[in-house]
This record gives sequence, C-alpha cells and structure tokens, in this order.
Amino acid sequence: MSQVVVRGAREHNLKGVDLAFPRDALTTFTGVSGSGKSSLAYHTIYQEGQRRFLESLSSYARQFLGRMEKPKVDHVEGLSPTVSIDQKSTSHSARSTVGTLTEVMDFLRLCWSRLGEPSCPECGADIVAWSPDKIVDAVLADHDGQAAMLLAPVVRERKGEYRKELSDFAQRGFVRARIDGVVRRLDEDIQLERYVYHTIELVVDRLTIQKGARSRLADAVEQAVQLGDGLCTLVDSSGGNDRLFSTRRSCPNGHGALPEMEPRLFSFNSPIGACPDCDGVGETFGFAPELLVRDSSLTIREGALHVFTDEGRLVYGRLTVDHLQSVLEAFDGDVDTPWKKLGKRAQKVVLHGSGSKKFEFKWQRRTATFTTSGREKVSFPGVLSHLEKVYRPSRARHLDRYRASTPCAGCSGARLSDAARAVRFEGRTLPEVLALSVEDALHWVRGVELHGNALRIGKDILKEIDRRLTFLADVGLGYLTLARRAATLSGGESQRIRLAAQVGAGLRGILYVLDEPSIGLHARDQQRLLKTLEALRDRGNTVVVVEHDEETMERSDFLVDVGPEAGVHGGEVVSAGTPEHVKDDPSSMTGRYLRGDLQVPMPAERRCEDLGALVVEGAAHHNLDGLTVGVPLGRLTAVTGVSGSGKSTLVHHVLVPTVKDHLAGKGVAPAHCKRVRGMDQVDKLVEINQKPIGRTPRSNPATYTDVWTHVRDLFAMLPESRLREYKKGRFSFNVAGGRCEECQGAGVKTLEMNFLAPVEVVCEECAGARFHADTLEIRFKDKSVYDVLEMTVEEACGFFADLPKIARGLEALMDVGLGYLKLGQPSTTLSGGEAQRVKLATELQRPATGRTLYILDEPTTGLHFQDVARLLDALQRLVEQGNTVVVIEHNLDVVRAADYLIDLGPEGGAGGGRLVATGTPEEVADVDGS
Repeated sequence: MSQVVVRGAREHNLKGVDLAFPRDALTTFTGVSGSGKSSLAYHTIYQEGQRRFLESLSSYARQFLGRMEKPKVDHVEGLSPTVSIDQKSTSHSARSTVGTLTEVMDFLRLCWSRLGEPSCPECGADIVAWSPDKIVDAVLADHDGQAAMLLAPVVRERKGEYRKELSDFAQRGFVRARIDGVVRRLDEDIQLERYVYHTIELVVDRLTIQKGARSRLADAVEQAVQLGDGLCTLVDSSGGNDRLFSTRRSCPNGHGALPEMEPRLFSFNSPIGACPDCDGVGETFGFAPELLVRDSSLTIREGALHVFTDEGRLVYGRLTVDHLQSVLEAFDGDVDTPWKKLGKRAQKVVLHGSGSKKFEFKWQRRTATFTTSGREKVSFPGVLSHLEKVYRPSRARHLDRYRASTPCAGCSGARLSDAARAVRFEGRTLPEVLALSVEDALHWVRGVELHGNALRIGKDILKEIDRRLTFLADVGLGYLTLARRAATLSGGESQRIRLAAQVGAGLRGILYVLDEPSIGLHARDQQRLLKTLEALRDRGNTVVVVEHDEETMERSDFLVDVGPEAGVHGGEVVSAGTPEHVKDDPSSMTGRYLRGDLQVPMPAERRCEDLGALVVEGAAHHNLDGLTVGVPLGRLTAVTGVSGSGKSTLVHHVLVPTVKDHLAGKGVAPAHCKRVRGMDQVDKLVEINQKPIGRTPRSNPATYTDVWTHVRDLFAMLPESRLREYKKGRFSFNVAGGRCEECQGAGVKTLEMNFLAPVEVVCEECAGARFHADTLEIRFKDKSVYDVLEMTVEEACGFFADLPKIARGLEALMDVGLGYLKLGQPSTTLSGGEAQRVKLATELQRPATGRTLYILDEPTTGLHFQDVARLLDALQRLVEQGNTVVVIEHNLDVVRAADYLIDLGPEGGAGGGRLVATGTPEEVADVDGS
C-alpha cells in the first residue's frame, strides 16, 4: 500500500478523524497549540504501530516489555514498525554524556584498549612487560627474608556466585583463596552475592622469600602467571602491601603494573575504570571556593571570606585571622592584602592548606586545661578541609549556601582512573579527545594515520567513530563536546542526538514520528536538519513531523493542518495535501499565514527610553570568555544566536543565579562573572522554563494556577457547607474525606491485565465524578465541584466573573490563548506549549511590581503562528507595565517584535561565546557578521 490510512480517530479531542497520507514521504502535521496534531501523530499513528509490533511477540516476551494501550481509532492500515523520536527520550543520568548516548564512547574505549600506549600514572615512564624470570629476580631483590603469599587473580571485579569455579579449584588442589580481600579456605561453604562485583585470587604458595627457595618461587610465579592470565600478586604475611606483577605491562621504576588493557578500563561506569574519588561522576559535592569569597576587593581581615566571624574567628574552629597571618608569612602573603591581589600560592594555602610543608607561628589556646605561647611546627589544613570536617547537616545548615558540585580533585572532572588517563593513542589521552567538540573530534579522527597491524586493528573502529560523528555534525550538533552531560542538553539537542543515531542505523521501511525537531535551532541550522530528514525519507522511510516551522512546511511532501481552533474547538483535519494545496485552501489558518494573508503583528514603534540596564561584566563559563553585555530594563529583549553560541549559559548560568542570590540577600560571589551592575533596579525574578507542570494526573491547570484553592474556599463558605461543617479540604480530590475513596479522587480505576495493556474503567462508585456523593450535593449556582472541573476556562470565566480572586487566574489563562482547556484536564495530557503558557498565566495573574525581571526560554516551543501572536501580546503588556522581559528565542517573528537584541556567536561551541551585535532588530540586521 502506498498510503497510511486512518479511520475514526477519537483520541483526546479528535472528532472521528479520517486521514490518508503517503508512505515513503516527509509529512508535516501542523495546527494551533492544542488542536490535536500530537494526538493524531503520536497517540494514534505511533501508538498503534508500536502496539501491533508488541502484539507480534509471544505473551511471555510481552510481560517484560512496556505495554501499549490500544488508541481510540476504528482502523489504521498501511503502517510500518514505528519509531518515536521525541524530546524526552535521552537519559538524564549524571553518568550519561553525548559520547555514551551516541555510542562513540564505546568505540573510543575499544580503540584505546587495543591501540593505546600505556605509561606509568606516577612517573610517566613507558610501561614494559615483565618476564617470569624478571619477576623472580625483583621479588628476591626487594623482599628478601619476608614471609609472603603469591596469588593468582582469576576473577577481577566481576559479578557472579562462582560456585563451580571455586569447587574446581579445590579439586585441583588449591587450599586457600583471597576473596574480596579476605583469605578463606576453599573447603568452607562460600556464598557470594550474585549481583555484586567480586575479586578472587588463588593462593598459589605461602613461603619465606630467600635465595635458597628460588626454584620454588619460580614454579609458583610460573603457575600464578598462567592462572592469572599474565598477572600475579605478591602479598606480605600481614595481608597488606600488595605488589602486582604483569607479564604484559609494568612500570620499570617499580610503581607496579597497569591493569589489563581492556575496554572497561576506559569506562567511567566500571569499577575498574572509574575514578575512585568521585566514582566516575566527575564531580564531588562540597564547599566551593568561589562561593566562600564574599568580596574579592576586601582583605581577609575586612571579611573577604564568609567563613570568618565578625570577631575574626574561623567558624566552628579556634583559628583566628591573626593566626592565619603567621601562616601566610611563610608564603609571602598577608591578611591585610585584598583577596584579588593575594598571590595564587597564598590563596591556595588559605583554601586548600599548606600540604606537608611545616612552618612556625605563634599559637595560643584559650582552654581551661592549659595555655601555651611559643613557636611550634604545625601544618595548616586549609579552610575547605576544616569546613568539610566540621560540616554536619544537623548543626551547620547555614553553611549549605557555600556548597556546590565541584570538579573532582582526583581526576579534575575527567571521570577516569589514573591508570586509564595514563594511556595515550596518537599522543592524546581519552579525556583529551572527549573534551573536543564533535567537529574537532571528527577532524582529529580523519587525521589519524595507522600502519601495519595497527591499521588492521583500528581501521573499522575509526570508520565507525567517523560515521557517528558525521551524523551528529549533519544535524547541527557539531558544537557539542563528547563529554557534555546528557542532563544539560536541551530538548531539541536530545532529540537531534537520537535522530543522528537513527540515520546512522541505516534502517528502511520504518515510520518515524518526530516532535518539533527544530526546537532550539537557529534559522541557519534549519537547512542541515531538513537535509537529514530528507535523507531518512530517501532511504525508504516514512517521516512524520509535528512542526510549526514555516520552512519545514514548505519543503514537506504532504502537509496536514489540524484545527480549526484548539481543544473542544479543534480535533478536525482542516486541510491535507501538498503545501501548495494547503496554501490555496481558504479554510486553513496555516495556509493564510503561509501565503501572507495573516502575519504576526509587529509593534508600531520600538521602546528606546533609557531606564537603566543589567550589565553582566566578565562572564566566563562554558564557552563565554570574559563577555560583557547589558540587558536594558523596561524593554522586551531577545537573546539570539546559533545553537551552542552561549545564550543559555549567559542567561541561565550567569544572569539568573546572580540575580536570585542578590534578591535572596545571600551576598555570595556572582555566578561565573566578575559582577552584575544594576540589580538594585530589579525587585523580583520570574523564570519560566520548559519543564512539565505536573507528572501526575491529579495536577491540572486549576491546581497549578491556584484557581482551585479559591474555588474550594468559595464552596467551603456556602451556607450548606457551614451547616455540615465542611472545611475546604472536603473539596480536594487529593485529600481523604470529600473525595471518592474507591478511586481515590481519580474518577477512573486502572485494571492490570498481566501481559496486555492495563485498562482504565470509570469508577462505579462515583461514576467518574471523583467526589463523594455528599460532597457533590454542595452547589454554587447549581454547579457542583465536579461540574466546575469539567468547565472550559472560557465557560468558567463567565461563570465566576463576579469573583475577582477566581476570575483573575481564569482571565490570565484566556490572555495566553488557553480558553479551550478544561479546568480539570490532567497536566500529563498537556502539550509542551500549553504547559509553558500555563506557567506564564500563573505569573501574569500575580501583581507585577513594575520592576520584575521575566526570563523565558524559547516560549514559542509548540506554538503555531496564531499562538505566537497571542503570546507576544501578553509579553508586550508585561513590558508596558514597566517590567523587563528577556527571551531566548530563534523564532524570527519574536525576534522582529523585540525592542532590543543580543546576538551571540558567531558559531557554536568553541567558535562562539562572543558578542556579535546588539541593538534594535533593524540595527542588528545591518551588522554583516550577524
């Protein structure tokens, strides 16, 4: 069949939709936010394809897989196996990186383990292999006269019970083994936990090292090396002082052997490869030096550091500023020198301690037992060490403000062990390559030249790395570093990483469903994304995109406009056909925008009045390198630039934390910059991001905007409620008392169906009304609380028009174009654009101070042209009240409507982080480099 045919789709607000669109083509679903396009593309087409695939598996296999509910649709035909590439699909684990998500890390580990050149982590000497004779000579020379055991490592940091192996070793004549550091007899009943890492070392011989026993020692070494796959361990009689020998790799200067060169040595998710200090996370949570500095222009005596009291005494300690003066004299420092002018060596001593260096100073202890006054040799531990020692959450909670995630001191954030970081391939360590951007790593891989055996081993490995990096660059992610944490990626970046992986998989005959892949993409990067989507289509796949981007619509093979309005006023296919057909369709609102009949309105004039500015000075974080830029107050400012140019870093990592700390009165050092001037002109900060507003069906627009609190107050004040002594908790479906206890206020009950999808049935007790029958008897204007939850915002606005507290929140929801939502609609069913506008409405109903700073991160996500016009109207009204609005945005309609632009770039990653242009949109348009 050359078409996918959908008949009678009724999911969410869809009204029995019938649709046919071509296979092996690029089809775009568009329409206003909440019109039903995601319900059609995701909850109907994708879900039905996925469900059919799962049903083809055995019932035994299905019980281990995620269950898919059958969508509300009469019939779908022409489906292929479906793959969803959405914005919530990548791992947010602290261990996931761009390298691990794309499997580039797996091939790099293989490369370093097979072709790497090891060196000693301690002295840097090249690692050499020990022959058994050389091991015997070294043991006799260095351990003469010592009682010792010779061990053969047969299991090293692996999971399992090893019952059969231990039994076999006992039958072969071995009496003892050291298991997880404890020597045990093999005739004991040894029970090992199956899912715990274990190390088992057989005791090959116990002897006193002496020249007369050379023959016995040589036999034991030979046997241990054979059993231990080239490794043997010498342990003295006390059970400590392990010395590992390797017939393959060992330091010539006696610093021991390098672990086996295998891929897991280079994995920070393996106990063998992970840095022991941070367990492979790359960060430790502790006191951050930059947060301890109150004001770098002050001296330590004047209070440059937060950790000294007004009397000059270290918190929770006896050390005073005068004592510290004696310490610093040994390092050419002085407590009366401004902190920023104090030498780096002296600063390090104050924060991290003097190490092993001894120095003298006058020490006076005022205790009841003794008093000394003299010159003693002491080692200063450092302020950070002292704070870590005294910190207890129960007694020193006020010190939490100075704690943060800091790069691990052991590995400097590289995550890998010393041994793994000491291996080089083509002159680079693995962390050095992971720190490269995708484009730089691609350039490096293509420059590697191998010969002989190395070419035979590494040719295919490098080819796979090259292929994956190329796909990442093709979808506009060349600026990301391979070590970038998955949790720091935006939704659009996460989605494009998965898209690159699917392109790399080379599959044919798949139906891909993508959710706004253009999110976070600058207009320049859009071309590369479209080429990738077309490459996926040209390989013989069907690509369905839910999108609002004009260029994506124009280049689609087929365009589906869902609408005409949102919510209850939508759920129909208004127009479907080629982009030209939709353009010419007079009933299509999208078509009217595409042909230019409708446009997002532009302001009649720009706001140019100088009301001051927030000036960020010396911003230095990620790729920002000493950036200084001003954000004018009382205007709508758009921060623009290509993906990875530093927009989010400037706004979310520098400006927002600094303003937050200032408003909270914390007085800590500015976040990643020298200072921010003009913060006194802001008295409130409102940050509206893209995170969902609720993760449970109990959360809804009424509860999130606090409208429901006032509705419950109203019902609790009614005469009938007072007569029955009902409090407002009676009208909550989250609290026992007034809700239906059979379904616990959900209105439905979920029945588990073993290997089939769970089935939701309406609660028989309350018939879906969510509340107890007695609660529903309380009525306001003949409406119960359940009737109110079933109202749309539009209906409720008229119903509660005379009650200002309730009406204010409802009018705010209307202002951002959400009049079609039901008050009780579960938050989990809201689209991304709807969720962000609910947040915006929540803030709009609160009284603006006229000096509020609003920060929005790509507020046009999920919004149609019509929705963007409504959003801009709401933002402009905020600015007219004297507030400042800053948006990170790529949407050209929003950029054109802004009063002021801050354009960063010129490229992403290392090629960005600089100020390209500032000014009105007209002024920025005249800058050649922008």
